[in-house]
Amino acid sequence: MTEPSPLFWYLQQLQRLIGFDEHQAIFNIDDLIEFTNIARAEVAAQGQCIRRLSPAQASIMTLTVEEPGTGYTNPTLVISTPDAPSGSPPNPAGLQAQGVCMAIGGQIATAGLTVGGDGYFQPTVTINDPTGVGAVITAQVGPVWATAFGQEEYLFRDIPLGGFAGVQSVLAIRSVSFNWNNWQWSASRVSFSKYMALIRQYVASFYAPPVWCCQFGQGVDGSYKLYPLPDQPYSQSVDCMCLPQDLTDDTTYEAIPQPWRRAVPYYAAHLCLLSKAAEIPQLLPLASTYFSERTGGLFNVAMRRARAFAQPGYASSYYGRV
Repeated sequence: MTEPSPLFWYLQQLQRLIGFDEHQAIFNIDDLIEFTNIARAEVAAQGQCIRRLSPAQASIMTLTVEEPGTGYTNPTLVISTPDAPSGSPPNPAGLQAQGVCMAIGGQIATAGLTVGGDGYFQPTVTINDPTGVGAVITAQVGPVWATAFGQEEYLFRDIPLGGFAGVQSVLAIRSVSFNWNNWQWSASRVSFSKYMALIRQYVASFYAPPVWCCQFGQGVDGSYKLYPLPDQPYSQSVDCMCLPQDLTDDTTYEAIPQPWRRAVPYYAAHLCLLSKAAEIPQLLPLASTYFSERTGGLFNVAMRRARAFAQPGYASSYYGRV
C-alpha cells in the first residue's frame, strides 16, 4: 500500500480535527496549508528533529588546466586518494577519483573526470609523463563547508544545505568540528560574552587552528565565530538544527521524520480554530484542547511521546572498552 504524500496526510488529519468543511465555508485550503507549515516549523524548532552535518567532504566536480606545460608525449593523470572520508554510506572510506588528460603539441590541452570519487576536500592532481614538465591542473570539489584564512565569522545562511532534501535554513548550531589530514577536533563552545571578554584577543596576526567558537545572533540570521583566526582552510562539520522547507504540493519532500509528524496537525488545528474564534467563540475551547500555553494540550502530549520514542535511554557494555 502506497503511503499518502505528507501534505495530503497533514491536511487529512487537520480536517478531522477541526471538523470536515467540504465546501470550505469556514477554512480555505490556502489557510490550512499555511497553518500546517507554521506548525511544521514549530515542531522542528521545539523537537530539534531535523539535524544535519554541514558537508566536510564531497566529490570532485571538474578539473581545470591552469598551466599547459611543455614536452608532453604520453601523459597520465593521477588524482590523490580521498583526504577526508566521511565514514558514512555509501562510501565510508571514500572513493578514488579518476581522470584523463590529452596533450596537443606537447601541451596539456584538456583534462576530465571518469570517476568523481568521494571524500575529498583538497585533492591534488599530478601528471606522469616521460618528458613533459610544467603542467598545472586543479580540481574543484563539490559544496564543502570550510574555514577561510583569517575569517572569524560564518553566517548560518552561507552553510551549504543544497544536498539535504527538504531543509530550508539553519536555526542554531550545537557544535563545530574541524578536519585536518587524519585529525579531527571539536571547538570548545562558550557564550558570546565570555568569548569577547576572555578569548578574543584583538591582535592583528594571530592565525592558528581554531579551538573556540561561539554563536552570535539568533535564528536563521545567526552566525558563529571562531578563534584563533584560521591559518588555512579546514573543512568544518557543523551540527546544525534546521527548519524545513514549506510544503507546497504533494511532491514536496518532508524533512520532519516520524514520530514528530504526528504532533503537526494538533498545532495546525489550534491555529486554524484560533483564527476563527473571534467570529465563532465556540471554537476557542477546542483550540485550547489542541494547544494551550498553560497545559500544553494534545500538541505537547504528542511532542513528549515523540521524544520518548525517538530519544530512548541506552546502556553500554560493562565488559567492553569504554
